[in-house]
Amino acid sequence: MHIFYYAAAKSAASDRYIRKLRAMPGLEEVIVLPEGEMFKTSLAIQLRCGDLIIFYAANEEELVELLRLREDCKEFRIIVVLRNCGNHSVRQAHLLRPCYISCNDNTTEEIESVIQKLTEAKRPYDAFWQEWIVL
Repeated sequence: MHIFYYAAAKSAASDRYIRKLRAMPGLEEVIVLPEGEMFKTSLAIQLRCGDLIIFYAANEEELVELLRLREDCKEFRIIVVLRNCGNHSVRQAHLLRPCYISCNDNTTEEIESVIQKLTEAKRPYDAFWQEWIVL
């Protein structure tokens, strides 16, 4: 499983969060998709069903941009990182059907634990394909 990071717009807060992520063990090689161009970049070719995408929204406008992608992201595991964790933002973020919603100021141990659990969990169809290949 690949881990991707995507922010709807470039910001200093997003850059700081990327540095936080890459400082975590095992996340040094997180794939950063260019801001505002999630599916328009050659890096998007690597996206596969079940991959983890970490969405970052620094404000309400960026969250709205992320919500426009929700139909295209149904097959991925999603973590949403909100800089502003107001009730409205959290309700909107739930529309993306994330595995987890985090605030930018949360400790990194929390999100590190969630990412570790998600990467260790097998996708339901993995066992089917492994069994099929053995036969």
